[in-house]
Order: sequence, then C-alpha cells, then structure tokens
Amino acid sequence: MGVAIKRNATTPRVEQIERISPNAPTKMEVAQDDNLYSVDFSVRRKSALLMALALSVHLGGYELARGGVVALFTSDELGFGRSGGGGLSALPLAVGCVSPFSILVLWVYGRSLRWGPARALRTHTLITSFVPIFCASVLKILERSAAGERRWSQFIIFFAFVFQNAYVQLLYAQHWAFLSSVLTSNEGKRLFAPIAGLGSIGSTFCAGLVSHIVGRIGLTGLMYLAACCYLVCASLSEYAFVSAGRGHFAPKLKGTPQDGSITTNGGNRSPYKGSTFDQARLLFGRVPVLRALFVEIIISQSLSSLVNFIFLINLKASIASDELRAGWSGSFYMWINGVSGIFQFILIPRMLKFCDARRFWLGMP
Repeated sequence: MGVAIKRNATTPRVEQIERISPNAPTKMEVAQDDNLYSVDFSVRRKSALLMALALSVHLGGYELARGGVVALFTSDELGFGRSGGGGLSALPLAVGCVSPFSILVLWVYGRSLRWGPARALRTHTLITSFVPIFCASVLKILERSAAGERRWSQFIIFFAFVFQNAYVQLLYAQHWAFLSSVLTSNEGKRLFAPIAGLGSIGSTFCAGLVSHIVGRIGLTGLMYLAACCYLVCASLSEYAFVSAGRGHFAPKLKGTPQDGSITTNGGNRSPYKGSTFDQARLLFGRVPVLRALFVEIIISQSLSSLVNFIFLINLKASIASDELRAGWSGSFYMWINGVSGIFQFILIPRMLKFCDARRFWLGMP
C-alpha cells in the first residue's frame, strides 16, 4: 500500500507536525527532504519521469479497457443488456462489488509488500495485464459458442468490470506513492500538477483512440490493447525503481513489528495486538484529518457510482450498437480527461499561487 512506503526510518512522528504558516513545510517534510537533498535532482528526475510515464500509460490502458468492458457489460449478445434498452439489473450489483473487492485487493497488496515495493508493484501490474488477456480470450471462444453459454460470458464480463475498477485505483496510488518518495515537498508542489496533467494526456489520447479503432479490432481487441499498455507500464515502473536503486534513494518498506503490536504516539510499542482495522481506527483517532478525508472519499465514491450507473443506463437506451456505444463513451471520456488536463497543467498551478490549497479545495466541484 502507498502508506507503507517511506524515505527514512528516522522520520518524526505525526504529532510532531507544526506549521508556521499555511505554506510552510512541516518538520516531517523537512526531515524527509534532508535525505533527498543529498541526491542531485537531475538524478531523481529520471526516476520521477519514468514513473510519471508509467502512470500515464496505465491510465491510458484503463481507458481502453473501460471502453471495451463497459460496452460488453451492456451488450445484448454477451452481456446483461436487452434489446430495446434496459435489462441492466446486474449493474448496481457490479458497482456495489467494486468497493469490497478493492478492500480485498488492498489486503493482498499489503501482504505482497513483504517482497518489497518494487516487486509488489511489478507483480500486480502484470496481474492487471494478464486478466484482460484471459477474459478477452474466453469471451472470443464463448462468442462462437451457442447462445446458452451467455451465463458464462456474463460471469467473465462481471468479473472484468469489478476487477478493472478496483485495480486502477490501487496501481494509481502506488505510482503516486513512489513519486512522493523521490521528490521533496517543494518539488512536489511544483511538479505534481504537471505529472497529473501527463496522466490526463495518456488517458485523453487512448480514450479518443477508442472510436477510431473499435470498428477494426472489436471490443475484445480493446482489452488486448489495454493489456499491452499495462505491460509497458510495468516496464517503466520497474526502470523507475532500478534508477532509484542505483542512486540510493529508492523507497523502502516501512518496518512493522512481527508480533502484531502497535506503535504508540510516544514511539514505544504497545503490548496490544490488533487487526489492520483496529490500527486504522487508532490512526484515525490520532489524526482527525485522515478520518475526515476517509469520510469524504467514501461519500465521493458513492456519488460517483450513482452517477456512473445513471450514465450507463441512459447510454444503453440511446445507442444500441456495442461498438458505437464504446466509441461514443471513449470520445466522452476524452473530453473529460482533456479538460482535466487543462486544469492540472495550466489553471490549478496558477490559482495555487494566489490561493492556499485548503481554501482552493473548498471550491472543487
């Protein structure tokens, strides 16, 4: 998980954070930056650029996979659609399964971090690449089978829908965790918005590409192409870790007690042994800001799921052809990502010069 990656084992504790002014660095940020300032920025820049490109390619692959899977999900032939619109009773269930599956994936990723951050990210990115290849291959076989096999194609499409929506957030978070670990706080304030804009470029390009290639390669072809993007993403992120290792600033796994005990605010181990959820509860109690952000994320995800459900229902009712529907949704997301990129590259960096980030956050839609 992203929270498991840190820069230095001597990083001060959370309660030591003191701000002199809204834009002043915290003691934690100063201590974390000291280790990075010993490495020239030109060396760290290469690793950051490689991971930023990996993030961009990953988001591009997600747009390709989303275009194919969503169209297949609402398909009359293989998915849950019905001629004349409607028939998407499985869609609320699929959207509702994303969050529980995300928790499961997060737990599995946390266990795999024992191998080290680089190996964990590489393994799960390769899994993300394998799943669309497997699902697309099975769907191509079922497409040539009798109509009675539709229940199997529905199962495969349902799984692919839940899987891609859960894993995109996990890998996205790991890319950002690496970037925040190899850039100082001041560098992050200057570069994070352009890096996010680079991600928007990748997703915008691939989303716009859907309408031009779906007629040639089909919906399953989009899934194969997405898998290729994930393979490129795995290579770029691997090179980013290798470059960081050569420069001796690679993110390291935070050590955790083997007996399951919890570290208290005073830096001492408590004899209390609790689960991950117990430790999260204690963390939220110590840092109320994290609790507030957690609640905000839950509310935002719930609203997003509801809007997405309404969007897909209306899209299916308006466009019957699977390929046309995939192309239209690709163009739709292209415009969304393009506008997002303009904000991240141009508008937000300029606005932050005149407005504190906390106040700017209140004006976000």
